[in-house]
Amino acid sequence: MIKPETPTLGTPVHDLATAGATWTMRQETVGEYLARFGVYDPVSRSISPEKIPDSAFQRVKIEISKNPIKKRMLRDLLRGGTLPAIVTVERSDGAYEIADGLQRTHVLTVAAEGLLALERGEKPAREVQTQLKEMEGQSQTPLGLDSFLNQPLVEQVWRGLDSDEKLRLFMVLNVGQQKVSPRHLLEVARSDVRATFEQWGITLLTEREEKEMPRPRGRRPKDTPASPSAPAHYRYELLIDSITAYVNCDPHVKTRNLVLEEGEGSSDKFDTRITEVGSEACRDDFKWVCLELNCRVQERYEGTKWEMAVNATDVFLIPLFAALGKAREEADTGSTVQHHQGELLELLDQPGDDPLNLFSGPDSLDSIYETVRSNIGRRKRAIAYFAWRSFFLKGPSRTDYPLNWRDAEIGS
Repeated sequence: MIKPETPTLGTPVHDLATAGATWTMRQETVGEYLARFGVYDPVSRSISPEKIPDSAFQRVKIEISKNPIKKRMLRDLLRGGTLPAIVTVERSDGAYEIADGLQRTHVLTVAAEGLLALERGEKPAREVQTQLKEMEGQSQTPLGLDSFLNQPLVEQVWRGLDSDEKLRLFMVLNVGQQKVSPRHLLEVARSDVRATFEQWGITLLTEREEKEMPRPRGRRPKDTPASPSAPAHYRYELLIDSITAYVNCDPHVKTRNLVLEEGEGSSDKFDTRITEVGSEACRDDFKWVCLELNCRVQERYEGTKWEMAVNATDVFLIPLFAALGKAREEADTGSTVQHHQGELLELLDQPGDDPLNLFSGPDSLDSIYETVRSNIGRRKRAIAYFAWRSFFLKGPSRTDYPLNWRDAEIGS
């Protein structure tokens, strides 16, 4: 058996879990690294901390005075310590994003700024003064600025990552580290969700864009049905709620509440299944719902209140995604869910005006919804959730009643 060659420094390596992304190990100096971001200007010998790039991957910069690890890191750097590899992502526009190492970059900048102040005979920042006193007590000497800037630094640079692959990278980098809150994970998902959905062919508009979009006049001609190549747009908030419901398996979840959530133990499900965001199953399920199912429903239910059920109705779409997430979790294999998805599309091709029993007869979803009097939103979501979950796990209950809304009403 021939062993693959070990990549040398600077050789691009294809990550086989991605479509075509590569990473490269780059060895450089601290000065070269900071200069690439514009934090250090070698011509004017100046430091600009405000130029440390914002990163969707990272938390905000933590104050050194409030973090004992960063205090020790600063002291070690001032006397010649080196750092573990920093991970960056090169974007298509040539700019770099820090995927892992924002806090280290911050400390590098503070150390450089402090040593520059010493070189100029000025008083460095308070946190640098504190560490210099600690070093003096231990007979340790700080580096000069040039020696510091010439210290080696190793950087892993990623190129060609798709949006969902960036999310996967973030999650991998956080394995085993301090627990990342659902709030931060969701904020990361938000930062790349638009590009991810658009990459999947799903058109998405923010509230402002939706208001500014010219509204078409008249009904769509019957000879130009909706199709996966030209789907209607989805509201940004509705898709964010949907992906949260999919991960949490919760039809009642609201993104605003989750983003504000700070309580301990209230987000175990989110923590457990967050890696589903951007996975192949997540991609396939969202494309199936937002493109295939949406277009079939629009065609079959044109002219009824259910025409835009998938595209714009939160009491229908969010429970559907919550049920899909739960079915993916409970099914023996993913092929079980995919088989029942195919069955549903076949049922939509059957003759009749209401193949999903949304409005026809006493057992239709419309009739059941009309009996809901209290706590309307939650009850309706629960009915839809239980019916969809049963379908994705077991398939149609009967050929003439594929989604059992009546039993779901009892179960809710």
